[in-house]
Order: sequence, then structure tokens, then C-alpha cells
Amino acid sequence: MVNNVNYIKNNELQALSSQAGRRVTGAIEKASARTGVDFAYLMKQAKVESSFNPSAKARSSSATGLFQFIESTWLEMVNKYGDKYGISKSGSRHQILAQRNDPEKAALMAAEFAAENRNKLQACLGNGCQVGDTELYLAHFLGAEGAVDFLQARNANPDKSGAALFPQAARANRSVFYNEAGRPRTLDEIYSRFASKLDATPSANVLTAKITQPQEQVDLAAMLNFYPGVPQYRAVANVNNWQNFYAPARMQPAMMSSNWMRNYAINPVDIMQISQMAYNDRYNA
Repeated sequence: MVNNVNYIKNNELQALSSQAGRRVTGAIEKASARTGVDFAYLMKQAKVESSFNPSAKARSSSATGLFQFIESTWLEMVNKYGDKYGISKSGSRHQILAQRNDPEKAALMAAEFAAENRNKLQACLGNGCQVGDTELYLAHFLGAEGAVDFLQARNANPDKSGAALFPQAARANRSVFYNEAGRPRTLDEIYSRFASKLDATPSANVLTAKITQPQEQVDLAAMLNFYPGVPQYRAVANVNNWQNFYAPARMQPAMMSSNWMRNYAINPVDIMQISQMAYNDRYNA
């Protein structure tokens, strides 16, 4: 029997983590763990939005911070989720907006925003439509409703001008909606540009490989050996049921204080190599 197994591009994540630095990578890893939103997607989004700079400020809009939240979206997200994560809703408008420069808070709000957008896109586009990295990024960029309009218009006429459909967004983001010569980009060109920037396929951010059952058993055993001494919190006696093998998305408290964690999880990508597979299975279900 042949199963599809999703693998993280862990070498790419290691490179992104090196660029981001420990604090930013840790903030994104924690946001992913608390919300279940794909770690790799959030890392790539932060790279595209701000080059991992928590203090980044757009020149043509109010977008600020690691995930470039505009003022209205940030205020909306803090109003919805601030209490859940201890993000202050009190103080002056300036003080609330200044929290966009805190990578931990920005990552949490970006993850919640992505989760919201995924649900909205799926509801509007139907279960037959895969919502991948590019679709999620469009929703972050245009809002969920704007992304739905974009995707439906692209499906109907991929050669339609994006600037004609989104004139306000085009004025604030000329490099997205117009090429170097000043020609308006088509919807298909804009979509492809976002997909390329995220270095993702149109519907997924992981590599999918077809692996035979015997190879799966070898791979699972090798993974266990690679992480010696890690308590297993799922039944692994029957490795034929590979879906039940993977470690839970959130590591158990005992592991967080173990020597293994201190030795191997200096960079959060190391721990995400195991746990992200569980995320991807649930997130893409």
C-alpha cells in the first residue's frame, strides 16, 4: 500500500531560522504551537513581510511590525484575542498599536489571523478548494473577503488586471500590482508572484512523496533513533499505522526540562521537525 507522507523542507526552515534569529524564531514557534497554524508558513510569511524585522515600517501604509499589520486589522485582532494571550487592550491607541513591534504578540495575532482566514476561505470557496500558503498570504494581504474576490476573479479570467479589481490596494502596493515598466500585472501574475515569494506550490508548503510501507517502517525507526531518550506519548507498537506515530504538536512538560530538549532544541526548528508533521496532517485535513 502506498501512502502520501508530508515532509517539511527542514533545511529551508533551518536557513530561515538562522536569518530570523532566536527570539523571532522562538516567537513564531510558540505561536504555531498555541494555535496549530503551520510553522513553516508563518516563518515564510514573516520573511516576505518584514525580512524578520520586528520594527519594520511600510512607507506607503500603516503596516508595521514582523507581520506588517495595518492599524485597523491589529486593533480588530487585539479586540478579539488580546485577553486570550494577555495582550493589552487598555491604554492609548498609540500604546496598543505599538505592540505590533513585539514579535511574540505579532506572531500570535498573525497565527490567529491565518486561522480565521483559512476558515473563511474554505467556507466561501467550498471544500473542493485547497487553501494553501498562497491563498493564506493573499488573505493576509487583501483580507479574507478580498482574497475570495481575487481567487474567484482569477478563476473566471486569470488575465484580468489586479489593479482594476483592487485600486486602493494597488495604490498602496505598486510593486505588487505593476511590473517594472508600469504595466498592470494580471491576477495570474500576482498569484504566481506571491507563490514564488513564499517558495511554495500553489496549494501546499511541504514536499509530498509517495513512499511504500516498508520504507515508512524504516523511516519511523530511524526517526526514533535520531531522537534518543525522548518519551513517546503515542502508541508506536504498530508502526504500520504511521499517522498515530508522530509526536503531539505540543511537547509534554517533562520533555521541556529534559537534557534532550536543552541539547537539541536550541533552535526551535529541531523540535518542529517531528511535531510539524502532526500539524500538517491536521491543518491540511
